[in-house]
Amino acid sequence: MPALSIVIPLFNKVNSVARAIESVLQQKFTDFELIVVNDGSTDNSTKAVAQFSDPRIKLIDQPNQGVAVARNRGVSEAKNAYVAFLDADDCYHPEFLQRIAELVSMYPDAALYSCRFNIADETGRIFTPKGIFADGTVGELPAFLSDFKRDRTIIHPSCMAVNKSRFLACGGFPEGKKVGEDLQLILRMSLLGAVVHDHSVLATIHRDAENRTHHRLKAEPACHLQYFLTDDNWQQNISEQQIAAVHDFVRHNTLLHIAGAALLGQRSLARYYCAMLWQQSPRQSIAGYCISIAPKAILHWLKRRRNSA
Repeated sequence: MPALSIVIPLFNKVNSVARAIESVLQQKFTDFELIVVNDGSTDNSTKAVAQFSDPRIKLIDQPNQGVAVARNRGVSEAKNAYVAFLDADDCYHPEFLQRIAELVSMYPDAALYSCRFNIADETGRIFTPKGIFADGTVGELPAFLSDFKRDRTIIHPSCMAVNKSRFLACGGFPEGKKVGEDLQLILRMSLLGAVVHDHSVLATIHRDAENRTHHRLKAEPACHLQYFLTDDNWQQNISEQQIAAVHDFVRHNTLLHIAGAALLGQRSLARYYCAMLWQQSPRQSIAGYCISIAPKAILHWLKRRRNSA
């Protein structure tokens, strides 16, 4: 079984980082190192980390440069060939690393490894959106982008691991970006190698997390949408089928971002997304515009229905 590295980017998460670290230390798989990258926290987050004396924990301090830089720094410091990520808000279930190590053992040349996750919403209710695979399905996802479009629980930064060599080959998370950097990395890596998945619920994503991105950044466009809708450089050395799959995923994801921006009252951002989408699909752009002007009550109803699907 391969040793693993885990990277936790940390910025002002004093109330939740201990929970994240404890979830790592409670893993059944024990051959790991845990790298916490403190990205210039101004609260007592580092004191919360310092209470743990486990020698497998390494704390790195750096000036505030954003989550992408923090994650990339953690990967650069990792001594193992496979690196998992965990946001300081979230937590692993006890079997997570064991399952990831098993996936790596079966598919050592894959690019991405992931498990399914559930969600703890703002009220504390824990739910698992409906998946498209049977529970416990394990293996490569040859139609990953199509699957991910239909099932958002397939992968998330807090339930995935990367092949470090492939991660470095694509340049890591795009630095200087604060919205959508995780999806840009995931999509780019899926074009470099296989995505391998265990459809067991092995992580929990907490929506009530402190210091959430959408509270801090009111109208910043998602970088992955700009990158894949307006830049053609990513299309080099891949097949027409892969290009079409990326476009299909990104167009669908743009509609979701339009709805999300409208829900947050960011109507101008929603219209900006519509303009980007027009170049790819006028029909979907018009649909997006209709979403952008829909009453919030309808958008909330659609969101609840999607979450319960």
